[in-house]
Amino acid sequence: MFVNKGQDFQNILQVRQNLQRKTKKTTPSKWENRLADAALRQAAEGGYLISPSRAFLLERCQTAGKPSLKDIEYIHLSHFHIRTLGHIQSCRHLRVCILNNNYLTRFSALENCPYLVRLDLHSNQITKLPDENFWREMKSLRILNLHDNGIGKLEDIQSLCVCVNLVVLTLYDTPLSLKANYRHHTVNSIWSLKALDHHVIGDEEIIEDSLFSKRFTAMNPKLFVDLCPKQNEALNDRTLQSEMKTVRKILSDINRILVHGSPVVVIQRWVRGHLSRKALG
Repeated sequence: MFVNKGQDFQNILQVRQNLQRKTKKTTPSKWENRLADAALRQAAEGGYLISPSRAFLLERCQTAGKPSLKDIEYIHLSHFHIRTLGHIQSCRHLRVCILNNNYLTRFSALENCPYLVRLDLHSNQITKLPDENFWREMKSLRILNLHDNGIGKLEDIQSLCVCVNLVVLTLYDTPLSLKANYRHHTVNSIWSLKALDHHVIGDEEIIEDSLFSKRFTAMNPKLFVDLCPKQNEALNDRTLQSEMKTVRKILSDINRILVHGSPVVVIQRWVRGHLSRKALG
């Protein structure tokens, strides 16, 4: 009998998408988790999911003149049906890693990549984050995209508090983001954060019992920022330099918004200006 493997995989994808739509609204049940695991296991057994090999990474990551995985600094492998990190964990000098829209369930092996500046894992199958030991090593990490995953526990956010230079975090479209105190808990657990999901963090969210005008309220439209921007370049044309340019733009946009959207920053700027003028006589 002829078996349409392409159609089989489309059926598996449909199961995954149906579960994703449901788990964005609620924490997945044990039955739903088992169903998702079974679908992914079937896909893996059918050869539809991959684990990046050394040869695959060297070919895909434009490593001309760089024959070693440890020399790779930039990986962009979205929509590649990746199930496990494979040899990505050997890319010790990785700085930008974009693995969105795959089938990853865990990524703790990236602890071998302490120079990461941006890590994009949105739209995967992640339900649990690594512990503090993992995040403590990520001293260079500035941007972390985790939206559209199955993360549902506030305890996972607590482990991120030791990621001391993390500025940007996205967790929208997760069961966790539906919890009533999600944003308050996240903002006050990760002190280095300047932007969460679609908005720059306002002073009202940080300073307890503060009363500011409507202009400075939490998630005011003027505090909106795009933390996962689409790029104009074709995938094959993107480089570490262009990705780092995107990182700098995101951070610059946040700082620009804070200059006018944070009462504390506005007051500090006014005081510095006053003291400078006074010093000049």
